[in-house]
Amino acid sequence: MSVISAQIIAKIAAAAATEGLDRDALLKSCGVDPENRVNPAQMVPADRHYAVWETIMRQLQSPGFPLRYAATIRPEDYGALGLAGKTAPNLRAAWDRAVRYLIVLTNSSWLECREGTTASQLIFRREGRRSLGLRCATEAALAELVHFAREITGVNLMPVRMCFQHRAPGDTAEHERFFGGELSFGDELDCIEFMPSHLDLPVLRADDGMARFFIDQLDQTKQGLTIERSLAQSLKRLICDALPSGPPAMDDVAQRLGMSPRTLQRRLAEVDTTFQKFLENTRRDLSKHLLQRTGHPLAEIAFLLGFSEQSAFQRAFKRWNGLTPAEFRAGKPA
Repeated sequence: MSVISAQIIAKIAAAAATEGLDRDALLKSCGVDPENRVNPAQMVPADRHYAVWETIMRQLQSPGFPLRYAATIRPEDYGALGLAGKTAPNLRAAWDRAVRYLIVLTNSSWLECREGTTASQLIFRREGRRSLGLRCATEAALAELVHFAREITGVNLMPVRMCFQHRAPGDTAEHERFFGGELSFGDELDCIEFMPSHLDLPVLRADDGMARFFIDQLDQTKQGLTIERSLAQSLKRLICDALPSGPPAMDDVAQRLGMSPRTLQRRLAEVDTTFQKFLENTRRDLSKHLLQRTGHPLAEIAFLLGFSEQSAFQRAFKRWNGLTPAEFRAGKPA
């Protein structure tokens, strides 16, 4: 399930409250208790995040609100991620940290930086139906990235071009003032285009020692993340069902899960694994189960695991466990 930190929802609700909306009602709609301090570790389903944006935009009837919200955010509002960027040596390193660690705040979107000789791009990717809420959440995220760059460098950075996949809102006057560069709606990407020299802009509070401290925190948090249990279970079940016909291809499994191969690949990468590793671990676990819990002959187990020959299964099992299948079944210690 795609989620986002409740801390982000709290900032959106606080900004909306300054324009007359009911902060508590917005938080409650996402399952966040307005009476208590927001726990950054609490995650809110992405669809509720988009619903909050839709509620705000329909009530305010102001296309510029996502930009006004973005301007209220300080680097420290992103916790260790913001502080790791605020203490980076330059904008390149700060954005690189955003690319690597955005997962600690949300798995509903991700970033990619492409450097070029004449122009560079910070690409923002988010899958889903282009509803009003998702469109506004995307505008806000891109505006936050621009505002963040301005805050940590002290430079009023003006992108060369801002690209949005969705159509332009009825009034783009605030977009023009906020971004300052060319606006491209109905584009192939959601991204910020900027001069390559912008990446070399020094960060005002660069501090290598502090940066290492925050990066250590981020690494620990990222390592603690796991694939959602429902996804892991579904993925394992589909692989086990397919194995007698041979190891399944990632594209086929992703289609069965109702997602694109890119999304499945990203979700696995977020927890430092790949489809191939997950497939091999599934075969390893299933092989132990079949050897311990069934009396199937080795040739049949090899077939159930998708091996073309029993000898290939035996070699793989020895590589995985340091024992042959027969030794493992007999209870011999490794």
